Amino acid sequence: MTNDGLGHSFIYDAENRIIQVGTTTYVYDGGGRRVRKTANGWSFDFFYDLGNHEVAEMSQDGGWTRGEIFAGDRHIATYNSGTTFFNHVDWLATERVRTGMSGVVSETCLSLPFGDGQSCSGSDTSPNHFTGKKRDSESGNDYFGARYYSSSVGPWLTADWSTVPEPVPYADVTDPQSLNLYSYVHNSPTGLVDRDGHMACLLSAATAGASCEDLSESGSPQKSNRAQKTREKRQKIARTAKKYSGNTDWAFKKKKDNFPCDRNKCNKFVYDVTKEAGAEAIITGRDGKPRPPLAGEWADRKTGIAHWRVLGNDETPEPGDVAAYKLSGGGTSYTGHSRIVTEVDSDGVVHGMAAHHDVVGPDDKFDRSITPTVVYRRYAGDE
Repeated sequence: MTNDGLGHSFIYDAENRIIQVGTTTYVYDGGGRRVRKTANGWSFDFFYDLGNHEVAEMSQDGGWTRGEIFAGDRHIATYNSGTTFFNHVDWLATERVRTGMSGVVSETCLSLPFGDGQSCSGSDTSPNHFTGKKRDSESGNDYFGARYYSSSVGPWLTADWSTVPEPVPYADVTDPQSLNLYSYVHNSPTGLVDRDGHMACLLSAATAGASCEDLSESGSPQKSNRAQKTREKRQKIARTAKKYSGNTDWAFKKKKDNFPCDRNKCNKFVYDVTKEAGAEAIITGRDGKPRPPLAGEWADRKTGIAHWRVLGNDETPEPGDVAAYKLSGGGTSYTGHSRIVTEVDSDGVVHGMAAHHDVVGPDDKFDRSITPTVVYRRYAGDE
């Protein structure tokens, strides 16, 4: 968005970050955080803690103009004008009331579901408002870290992006609302929040501002940035598997690392791909040494594989998952067959890539309706 139709025009740098709104300019550090604002010839610098929370604002003459106090990810207080003000939030961590040291209300704020129509009474001691994010007075935009949100208009000003190439970053193909890279939290602003400008997540009223539950892993609360990194690794697993289509390095007659000739290598292919994607799958053998799981072990629900959880029968496979089923009669030659899920059609058909006798290629024999014993596992990071 280059103009919001409300009198604000935007200029971007090569990385799609706003660097100018009208006559106000912004500067970012190497990590992409906004660290300086210059307006009317006067500059303010912003300082962050290890959790990437903006904790201090200082003017160009070295004066400390404002401090923010966090407990974990919760914004609990603001230090301004020589005193402390405590923030009181709703279930989305939107700051509604501020009180002084004596408990007297100093400010109240009302707004509509998308953060629009905000109206505050009293002195505005902190610019943090909608879901706890900083609202810029020069534009009315909310700064989320990864990008800017316009509550007055409704969408993000730029499309979502990922640190690894993705056609539709952080999208869930089962939820069409997530395919719009500009929409705010799947257009469900009263039930979902976005912690950093990337992913919609659930937020518990009891821990408003403290933790998110990743929508892709229902029932497993975790920090949204950790969930994003985990999802990115799953996506990378699928991409890595697809890029080896037609490769003969894992052929039966070839030696691959410590896997000798005349040996099936479907499990070696799965191991190599997961390792390359940063989601290495390892188990401890009977000799106490770490090694890649056999295909039959991928298919054995009782075999624990660190950071990889078994999917329930009611869960839909996703790109980056590993599928396996057991085979009998192979002795030490083979214990089963394994592959990596690369795509899932809109009608639920699951496609994958595996190492065959001569070449790596598509393998669609893992349909549960055809092979009921197939087991799917998903990389779960630090869960």
